Amino acid sequence: MRLFFCLFLTVFAASAQRFELTGRAESLREGSFVYLAYQTKGAIRVDSTPVRQGKFTFKGKLEYPTLGVLLARNPAAFKNGDDGYSFYLESRSFAVQSPDSLSNLTTKGSPLNDENLELSRTLQSYQNQLEKLDQEFRSVPVKQRGDTAVLHRFQEKENAIRKEGKAVYVVFAEQYPKSFISIISLENVVKDLDDEPELRDRAKAAFQRILLDWRETPQGYNLERQLNDPQKDKLGKQAIDFRQRGHDGRRVSLSDFKGKVVLLDFWASWCKPCRAENPYLVSVYEAYKDKGFTILSVSLDVEKYAWTKAIETDGLTWTHVSDLKGWQNEVAQTYGIRSVPANFLIDENGKVIASGLRGQLLDQKLRKLFEEKRR
Repeated sequence: MRLFFCLFLTVFAASAQRFELTGRAESLREGSFVYLAYQTKGAIRVDSTPVRQGKFTFKGKLEYPTLGVLLARNPAAFKNGDDGYSFYLESRSFAVQSPDSLSNLTTKGSPLNDENLELSRTLQSYQNQLEKLDQEFRSVPVKQRGDTAVLHRFQEKENAIRKEGKAVYVVFAEQYPKSFISIISLENVVKDLDDEPELRDRAKAAFQRILLDWRETPQGYNLERQLNDPQKDKLGKQAIDFRQRGHDGRRVSLSDFKGKVVLLDFWASWCKPCRAENPYLVSVYEAYKDKGFTILSVSLDVEKYAWTKAIETDGLTWTHVSDLKGWQNEVAQTYGIRSVPANFLIDENGKVIASGLRGQLLDQKLRKLFEEKRR
């Protein structure tokens, strides 16, 4: 199971330790290059190595575990659908291997990735339940979908599944206090715990038992802040207005879209998971753009050509802005963005009503939102 997001890690003073990654993928051509992109010392580092007899090796130093991406082409030339694999780099020797392409790689000898896989498999069962519930809802005759009793019944089922899913993240952290993945697990759910005081208290307690080395990383500090300051990230607050220059050169403000439901989307051309998510966004945009919905995308790119080329290649016809400062993008800083893709759904009055919605979850939310408006 691959993690579908790209992480930002700020500069952190820690003793660097070595890692060695060996890999094998049968589809790689002799003499071709494999690229490894990862965060180190607050910047994105891209290494490359030639393929010899289907094998490749990377060596380096890490201050702490970080997300890495293996690509079969230079990230600067990345296109949606390109062969690649996301995983965690840790300070040890481990391997990745595949019977064919990079996208089918699996890790060997990496406890961190084994733990992440275990968490992902557990969460997948809840995702499957949500997808099954969505299919059940779609099987209901269209005329009945707007019935209050029908909507209430499905909403109760969805809420119950999501509540159980939230607990999985916390239980994992309780069971694996020595794992860096416990920081990631709590980070993924902390914004959804404002209406779950008991689960939030358990998350706080679990965090305090996590290995000190992991708590004293940038992600650990950020997580602690969110756990102890729930109001800062609480849904229902007014979205903070901003102004940035669009890819066409004109100035754009969030308030320009007042009166519409807006998906405030954070992404980057170099982020493979973001690019993989774009077809879903295109589909949702086309389905709801005439009903009062739009997307405002904020790019964490630093090169304008790569940014505008990705917009064109992926067919993203909505409004885009960026100050081309990468992770220092002022809007990203304002909204506390530490990973991409990330998003906030904002209603027509400018209030944040949801966050982190992707794929079918975004479509479900918008469908229910506009069905309620019709009543």
